[in-house]
Amino acid sequence: GQPKAAPSVTLFPPSSEELQANKATLVCLISDFYPGAVTVAWKADGNPISDGVETTKPSKQSNNKYAASSYLSLTPQQWKSRSSYSCHVTHEGKTVEKTVAPAGCQPKATPSVTVFPPSSEELQSNKATLVCLISDFYPGAVTVEWKADGNSVRDGVETTKPSKQSNNKYAASSYLSLTPQQWKSRSSYSCHVTHEGKTVEKTVGPAGCQPKATPSVTVFPPSSEELQSNKATLVCLISDFYPGAVTVEWKADGNSVRDGVETTKPSKQSNNKYAASSYLSLTPQQWKSRSSYSCHVTHEGKTVEKTVGPAGCS
Repeated sequence: GQPKAAPSVTLFPPSSEELQANKATLVCLISDFYPGAVTVAWKADGNPISDGVETTKPSKQSNNKYAASSYLSLTPQQWKSRSSYSCHVTHEGKTVEKTVAPAGCQPKATPSVTVFPPSSEELQSNKATLVCLISDFYPGAVTVEWKADGNSVRDGVETTKPSKQSNNKYAASSYLSLTPQQWKSRSSYSCHVTHEGKTVEKTVGPAGCQPKATPSVTVFPPSSEELQSNKATLVCLISDFYPGAVTVEWKADGNSVRDGVETTKPSKQSNNKYAASSYLSLTPQQWKSRSSYSCHVTHEGKTVEKTVGPAGCS
C-alpha cells in the first residue's frame, strides 16, 4: 500500500481586489496527503467558527496523493476586526495549522527606541534600572542587546515578549538592572534593538541627558621661578566640558608643536562635566624665541583657542 503522507497546508488572506468589492474570502489549500480523508476547522483569534465555511471533497492528484480546499467567507469588517484567522487540518490523527492575519500586507515598520535612566528616587533606594522602550515595529520580532561603554552586558537583562498595539504594530520593553555603583562607574549605557536586519541604538549616561558643554580653556605661561631653574612649562587648563572627549594641539607662532606635549585623560568633575590638562615642556630659550604659543582644544567639532607669549601677556 501507499505510505501515509501528511498534508501540506497554505492559507491565503483575502485579495485587495476582493476587499475593494466588499468581500473577504480566506482560502486554505490542502495538498499531497494520503489517505484521502481530512477534517478542517477554522478559528478566529483561537475561537472556532462554523459560519461561512465550505470545504471541498478531497480529489486525487496526478501523484496519487490527495488535495482539498476550504473557504471561509467573511465581510471585510469581520476580517479586519480579528487579529488572526487559522485553518486547522487534521489527517490521520495529526493536526497541521496555518494562521493569517489582517495585518497580512502591513508594511514593515522600524522600531522607535527610547532609553530611560534610573530615576533619582530609585537611586536613593539603592537600585538602578534602565528601561528601553521599543514601539511601533512590524513584524513583531526584535532582538535586544545592552552595552556598557560599548561592551556587551548579559547579566540583569530582561526583555518582554512583543505585544500588539492598537495600531496593529508591536511594542516591547527591555530592562537592565544595575547597582547605583555600576550605573555611575560607566560613562554610557546603550540599548541596541535589531529588527528585520537593521539596528537602532539609543544611549544614556549617568549624567542623564546632560547637555553638551563647551570647554573653558586657560593657558598659563612658565612661572619666573621655573625659568630661573632653567625649565619652561606651559599649562593649558580645560574644564567644564561634556561629553568627556577633547583633542589638544599646541602651536608656536601658528606652527604645530608635537615634542614635549603631554595631555591628561579627561576626568569627571563634581558637576558631572569633565576637566583635563595639557602640558608643553620647553627650554627657556625656546619659550623666549617665539612671540606666541597657543593651546587649541577641539570638542564636539568646535575649537577653542587660547594664546600666551613670553612678554607675559596672556
